[in-house]
Amino acid sequence: MKHALATTKKKNDNNTEPKTGGNLDLNKTLNLVGKSIDTFKASFDLAKEKEKTKQIHIECEKEVNLAQKDLAKSQLKHTERLAELDNEKEANKDQHERNMTALTQQGQNLDKKASAREKILDLLASGTISAEEACNLLKALQNQD
Repeated sequence: MKHALATTKKKNDNNTEPKTGGNLDLNKTLNLVGKSIDTFKASFDLAKEKEKTKQIHIECEKEVNLAQKDLAKSQLKHTERLAELDNEKEANKDQHERNMTALTQQGQNLDKKASAREKILDLLASGTISAEEACNLLKALQNQD
């Protein structure tokens, strides 16, 4: 009988089914396969999310580039406008100086005419010239403009 037990034992050793029981190992295998599928699905979902993120990043870079181009255009226009304003300022400054020079000259001319009128009136008052001569001198002075 010992021999029969040994033979039976040997048969079980050569059997392809695990010694611990087929259902338990099948459940472990199914759990592992399920976990592998879940892992693969998670990896796939992660890859899809990475691709979406990459696309969003590309779109953001495009938007940033457009914004930078718009900013550069705006800065160029601003710089050009500042140059125009500087030119206008210089032109206005030159015109202002010409106007001030002209006004100063007119003021000096008026001062000279006023002084000449005073002298004419002083000569008239002192009797050095007649009223008719004073009138003619004042008219001539007025016509000098």
